[in-house]
Amino acid sequence: MIYFDNAATTRCGKHAISAMIKYATEFFHNPSTTYAQGMAVKNEITRARESILNALSGEGNIIYTSSGTEANNLVVFGTKKLKESRIIISANEHASIALPVNVLKQKGFDVVVCPVDEYGKVKLNEFKNALTKNTSLVSIMHVNNNTGAINEIEKLVHLAKEVDSDILFHSDGSQAFGKMHVNLKKLNVDLYTISGHKVGASKGIGGLFVKRGLNISPMMFGGGQEFGIRPSTENVPGIMGFAAAVNDFQNTIDARLTRVKAIRDRLEKGFRHIRELKILSNDDTSPYILAVASQKVRGELMQHALERKGILIATGSACSSNKMSNKVADSLGLIGNYRYGLIRISLSIENSVDESREFLDTYIKAYKEFSGYGDRERTERDRRSKSGSREL
Repeated sequence: MIYFDNAATTRCGKHAISAMIKYATEFFHNPSTTYAQGMAVKNEITRARESILNALSGEGNIIYTSSGTEANNLVVFGTKKLKESRIIISANEHASIALPVNVLKQKGFDVVVCPVDEYGKVKLNEFKNALTKNTSLVSIMHVNNNTGAINEIEKLVHLAKEVDSDILFHSDGSQAFGKMHVNLKKLNVDLYTISGHKVGASKGIGGLFVKRGLNISPMMFGGGQEFGIRPSTENVPGIMGFAAAVNDFQNTIDARLTRVKAIRDRLEKGFRHIRELKILSNDDTSPYILAVASQKVRGELMQHALERKGILIATGSACSSNKMSNKVADSLGLIGNYRYGLIRISLSIENSVDESREFLDTYIKAYKEFSGYGDRERTERDRRSKSGSREL
């Protein structure tokens, strides 16, 4: 099997699995207990928190959550915002930002959706024009989960803080953290979302970076864990597996980038031989994601054809409904049949150039077959249309 859907989820790494087993079977104690074993576990998750924070170069804290989605919801509903103030997001934010923000819109907040370019990158001028003194929260993803576009977060934060230093700036780093160098001190964001299963940890663990001095409110109440912001017994195996995975990724970021870029470049070169394809990723996008759109072959059709050959890809975000998928097409300016021909290939260190060659051979054969069907159907429709005209 060739697995080219790593933006949806990654395989757990061996060090993450080892840590999870250790803290699920040997050091399984509840970190909220006051006896020595529980306190030792609490110390371990504190050290894990510090190692993740160090990997982010952040001055603040990490709040463990169950996912990136929960972290994003905590940003939207837990931050202090004046009623009816402005909230700015990008046109292709993940549903876990877009949908909660829409709830606030229905409650009277002034929500502005900033447009993106053809690759999914936020347009700086439009963003600047959207900022007002009444803006309370900005949420712009670091790396676009559909195209790999890398937003200029440092510039965007600077523009926002120039208007009002009290504007809160959040970035969803689920597709960035572990795959590129992230320095939160340099970016100057107030809040930053991370997700375990995007970097070789398990599903069910994520985190929210909260800048030092910033207070946010909990969405639920209980035993007071996670500084009272996210109470419930900590997912210790998930946390320790996350820390182990982050350590693996941090130590090999540059080597991973070099390997993945070679694979992405090979794929892109192959796609460029098909004139009808739109390549929605460029040299400035993350090499981990390559998106293309076809006007002749629907994304779902190609996805299932490749699946039958043992190749797994996506037609967009794994969390997207049809409505959200249409939103992605709209934001990228896709028109006509291109709207339905989007596929996403997302890579990891486990992939190889040989896999890219096998993929391209299989893809091109399927493309020729399916696009030929479309050409024959159009020819037949034209023939029937002309025949009908003559009969009239």
